[in-house]
Amino acid sequence: MTDAPLPPDQGRPDQHSDRARAAYEHDAHAAPADAAPADAAFEESLARVGASLRHRGSLPDPSRPDPSRPSLRGILALGALTLAIAAAAIFFLRPTGRAWEVQVIAGAPTIDGQTGASQLRERQWLATAANERASLTVPSIGSVTIEPDSRVRLVRSRQNQQQMELARGTLHAFITAPPRLFVVDTPAARATDMGCIYTLRVEPDGATLLSVAVGWVELSGKEGVTRVSAGIECRTSADGVVALPRAKASSLSEAQLAAFDPARIDAGELDSFLASCGQTDAITLWHILQRVPEPRRAAVLDRLASLHPAPPDTPREKALALDRTALEAWWNQLR
Repeated sequence: MTDAPLPPDQGRPDQHSDRARAAYEHDAHAAPADAAPADAAFEESLARVGASLRHRGSLPDPSRPDPSRPSLRGILALGALTLAIAAAAIFFLRPTGRAWEVQVIAGAPTIDGQTGASQLRERQWLATAANERASLTVPSIGSVTIEPDSRVRLVRSRQNQQQMELARGTLHAFITAPPRLFVVDTPAARATDMGCIYTLRVEPDGATLLSVAVGWVELSGKEGVTRVSAGIECRTSADGVVALPRAKASSLSEAQLAAFDPARIDAGELDSFLASCGQTDAITLWHILQRVPEPRRAAVLDRLASLHPAPPDTPREKALALDRTALEAWWNQLR
């Protein structure tokens, strides 16, 4: 018997049982005497009807997976992905650097508002009130002393970089490390240690004052980098403008340097300024040389050379052209 396809209007669920019964009755009357038992014929008829209904989408095919139902493999894959994301979030969000040891010198400094902690970890803030002081051990490279009324944060503590932030107050850094390994950010500038001892202060108006005792520091503001060497101090305004570095023993006052604009000064004003510079102002002149317009460079270079003779094998014309090799030779002699 050939199984004919169902007409389009015969595929409704309420007609399935009638069709199955009709198919069974037809097969039962038409079967010869030696036909298979009635239950076998009934199963065969149901199989034909079921195949037809599956063809029309009315019944699921148990031999094929249901795309609307997630498989066990899919559930396991989704679970594994969720665990991986959670593990990655924990790894990147948790502090992974080496903690700095904290030694209380006076009072009861707090770490994230809590007293008694002996370690400062990445992203934690240490604060000192009036008359409170603390010392931080920077792993393997030195120490930092935090003065009263200060607030500092450990930003990064890794083998290739130790970085902190000074939000307010004063710190003293004693660092013996390769250049650029230790960095301190303030609201106005960034101090990059080149192997030295220095003091960094954020003043109430937001300005930053750097004073170097040994070695030198790169002080970065919004208009470039200034080198501050031993015996020199340098101020950065609250809006990030780094002033000319000034020797602590200089006859030049801070107000005089603050009013000096290398890019706009005329020849007469420059000559008067240069005449007031002494032996201790060589580093200041080295920076001015690179900031004045080209027609004014010769006057600055001549005054610098009169205070400190030019390094060997440093042609005048190269220094006037701001040749980097020539400038570095001058710097190494002056600092």
